[in-house]
Amino acid sequence: MREVTTKRGQQANVYLSDGTLVVLGVGSTLRFPTAFDSSRDVELTGEAYFEVAHDTTRSFFVHTKYGTARDLGTKFGVRAYRDISAATVTVTEGSVLLMPNNLDDKRNLVLGARDVARVSADGRLSVLRNVRTDQNLAWVTGRLVFDRMPVGEAIAQINRWYDANVQLGDSTLAGFTLTASLSNEPFGRAIKIIAGALDARIERRHSTYTLFASRSRS
Repeated sequence: MREVTTKRGQQANVYLSDGTLVVLGVGSTLRFPTAFDSSRDVELTGEAYFEVAHDTTRSFFVHTKYGTARDLGTKFGVRAYRDISAATVTVTEGSVLLMPNNLDDKRNLVLGARDVARVSADGRLSVLRNVRTDQNLAWVTGRLVFDRMPVGEAIAQINRWYDANVQLGDSTLAGFTLTASLSNEPFGRAIKIIAGALDARIERRHSTYTLFASRSRS
């Protein structure tokens, strides 16, 4: 088995032996065999975008902590960071079968283009059909797009993306969602955009940036 790991703030392109392209996101790890045999199985912790080489004789499996995505040849993204209690699959082309990891659980979801699905730690499945998948996969082209994302999850993504240390200073912000778009902004500009979107103020101590709900809100 081979293993490729990216640091926070770093991405990598990985080419598998069958011709599949994997764009490995920031702070992620991909494990895969040097050469595939009768099946094509990889293990992902973090985030990746897959352009799977078509092979009708061998399915392609992406195994995560929370579930497994299976397909024959398509384009899709998987997000399964350890600090998020679910795996998300975003399909841009073709079809993907999403399954919980519990072998006794017979539930699964068949996903097509423009579908976004989640499998939680307890095996629950949910799906949104016919959505804008480009927002979920904007990171592949160097952008971060948050569309009503829980603030805690968004801050974790910002920290991975910029190799930064942003924290929430009070519980008020933790209940909010974030809608914002970042495109090649330096971190200093990005944190101001995030604070503005949340109507929050920033306090900096050394390399730590803490967000507090504005006084008018609190």
